Amino acid sequence: MTTPSAQRWPESASARHTGNPPGNALLGIPHLAMPIPRTYLWPARPLLVERAARAWWLAVVCWFLGSTFGQLLHSPAAWNFTYHFPVIANGSAPFTYQRFNAWSLPGPLAIVVFGVVAVFLATLVLPMRDGAQWARLLLTVLAVPAELVLLRQIGQSLFTGPATGGGVVQGILSMIGLCAIPGAVSMMYRSSTHRYFHDGRG
Repeated sequence: MTTPSAQRWPESASARHTGNPPGNALLGIPHLAMPIPRTYLWPARPLLVERAARAWWLAVVCWFLGSTFGQLLHSPAAWNFTYHFPVIANGSAPFTYQRFNAWSLPGPLAIVVFGVVAVFLATLVLPMRDGAQWARLLLTVLAVPAELVLLRQIGQSLFTGPATGGGVVQGILSMIGLCAIPGAVSMMYRSSTHRYFHDGRG
């Protein structure tokens, strides 16, 4: 009685040929006939680049949470849209005057808007983390308006009008993001990261 393996392979292990195949038998083996591909060794990601990416993500998260809490808790720095319209007053001398009114961005809509911006900025950090030169330059340019936005939020939430819970939360988170962005930019341009961003990755 033979086992299934013996039926599939009629030769016994001792009878099989174990030497090198004769002649050009190697040419019949596809994986041995293929050319050996060239490999490229990219430099390892510097620790400063990893820290810069985490600092950017920290700043984005702080801005998103601070803006969201400030909008929902009616911080002085919440987004308000001011518009004006004419009003006609009845009386002995009818006249018109401009009336101003403020309309705050609704909470659910604010979360969607802030979320889209935060996802875009957080996603932009990924190619920089992988060594893309264009992403590093773009983040450097965006750092300037980001700092101005955070400065505006700090000034309006903490130093405009009476202090509110939403204003304090937004101000503290904005200060964390304000400190994280310069640190991230400085770490991206340290001398130890120069080769990582200038080896032809993009």
